Amino acid sequence: MIATGRRWSRAVIVVASLVVFGLSATAAQATPAVSLTPASLAYASRDTGTTSAPQTVAVGNSGNAPLFINSAAVRGADPLDFTVVDDGCSGLTLAPGTSCNMSITFSPTQAGARSAALIVTDNAPDSPQSAALTGTGTTPAGQTPPALAIGLFVPPSPLPNGTGQVDCFSDGEASLAVRKELSQGAVNTSLVGYTLAYNTLDNNRNPTSGLLAEFKQDFAGVGGDVNYVRTNGDVRSYYEVWPDVISLLHLQGGLITSWKCNALIPKIGEECIRMLDHFQMGPNLVRGFGPSGIGPRDLTLYNFNGTPGDSLGGTIYWGASLELQTPVFFAPKESGVKLAAFVDAGSLWNYAGPVSWLPPTPGATGEILTLRTLNGIDSSNMFVNSSVGVGLLWASPFGPLRFDFAYPLTKQPYDRKQWFRFGGGTTF
Repeated sequence: MIATGRRWSRAVIVVASLVVFGLSATAAQATPAVSLTPASLAYASRDTGTTSAPQTVAVGNSGNAPLFINSAAVRGADPLDFTVVDDGCSGLTLAPGTSCNMSITFSPTQAGARSAALIVTDNAPDSPQSAALTGTGTTPAGQTPPALAIGLFVPPSPLPNGTGQVDCFSDGEASLAVRKELSQGAVNTSLVGYTLAYNTLDNNRNPTSGLLAEFKQDFAGVGGDVNYVRTNGDVRSYYEVWPDVISLLHLQGGLITSWKCNALIPKIGEECIRMLDHFQMGPNLVRGFGPSGIGPRDLTLYNFNGTPGDSLGGTIYWGASLELQTPVFFAPKESGVKLAAFVDAGSLWNYAGPVSWLPPTPGATGEILTLRTLNGIDSSNMFVNSSVGVGLLWASPFGPLRFDFAYPLTKQPYDRKQWFRFGGGTTF
C-alpha cells in the first residue's frame, strides 16, 4: 500500500508538472496574428478624374491574443490614387477570431498602370502588413492626361527594412497637421475679447496674502478667416502659513471651441478648429516639461523609431500648483531672494485638428497621422502630468528672476522633459 501510494503521488506530481508546463508554453506563445483578405485588390480600368466603387479588405485576428490596430494608410508608388473611404479598424482591439473592414476606392490621377499598398500597423510581431492595390487609369476621349497639382508631396523612398513603409519624416518633414494648415497660405484673424479681474492682494509686487482671479474670453470671427471662442480662467491665492512662509495655490483652465463644431467640446479630428489655434502647454502648466511638451502629439514617426513628432495641442486644459516660498537664511530679507518648493499637476487633451490629408483636398499628400502608440496609448485623451521641484526667486531691480529645477512624476513616454528652467519678467 505504501509503495502504491508513492507511485500515485509521483504520477500526480508528473501530471501536475505537465499541466503547468503546458499552460506556461501556451501563455508564452499567445500572440496576435493578422490576416488581410483579400491580400490584394485589383480595380477595373477607368477614366482619370473618376472614382470607382469601394472594395473591401477584411483585417482579421487569426492569433490567440488581442490584436490592437494602430493605423492604416495608403503608401507606395501612387498613394493619391487610392483612398481609404471607410476605416473601421484603426484604434480597435480585435479579439482572436474576429475581424473588421476597410473600404478603398480607386481614383486615377494619371493614365497608365497605377499601384500602391494598404499598410496596416498593429501589435502583431510581423507588423506592418500590406495589401497590394492596382488599377489602370485611362484618358477620356478627346482629352489629354491631367497632371498632378503643383505642390503635391509624394513620399520619396521606402524604409530600409523592405516592408514597403515610407518614412515621410526622414528629411525633417513637419507633421501633416502643420503642413496642411500652412499650405492654405496666410490667414487673417480678427477678434474681440474681455477680461474680468478680482484682486485682493496685499502687494502686487510681493504678495503675502489675498486673491487674484481672472476670467478671459476671446471671440475670433469678427471678420477675418478664423473663428473660435477661447475661454481662460486663472486663480492665484496667497496665504502666510507660518511667519515668512507664504503658500501659493495656482489654479488654471481653458477651453477653445467654435460655432463650426457640432458640440461645445469639439470631437477629435473634427477639424472645426485650426491646429495652430489649439492650446500648447508645457512648463506654463506643469514644470518639468519642455515648451509644447505635453498633450496630444503626432505619433506617426514615434511608432516607427521612437522619436516623438510635433505637438498638436489640445482644446481643453487644466492645471493646479501648490508652492511654498520663504526668504533664504543666508541673505537679508530686503534682498528679495527666496527659496520655493512646489508640486504641479495638469492635463491638456482633446485634439480637434486635421488627422489626414486625402484627395480631393487641395494639395493632398495621401497621409494619415496617428495620435496612438502601438500599445494603445491615445495622446489625445486626458492624462494627468505631474512634477515636484524647487526654485530660487529674486526680486531684482530689473524685474523678477526665477530658476526652477523640476522632476516629472507622471509622464507619457513621448512627452518632452525639461528639468531646468530660467525665466524673468517685469511687474507693475
